[in-house]
Amino acid sequence: MEPEFVPVDSSMIKNLLYNHDDSSLLVEFKNNSRYIYQDVTKQMFKEMIESESVGKYFHANIKKLPNERIN
Repeated sequence: MEPEFVPVDSSMIKNLLYNHDDSSLLVEFKNNSRYIYQDVTKQMFKEMIESESVGKYFHANIKKLPNERIN
């Protein structure tokens, strides 16, 4: 399955790119830094993009997951 690219309406996050094959989420922040977060379930991704606040969901559920800065 192709990675799913989603621009989001957030004060800190510009774009999300979810990879269904390895359950990773690339988060591109408005300051142009990028991080890949591991162990993000499809359900978490769905909840995040449908949440009232993408940033609040990110801080509560994604930020603590294993991650790596890629730029």
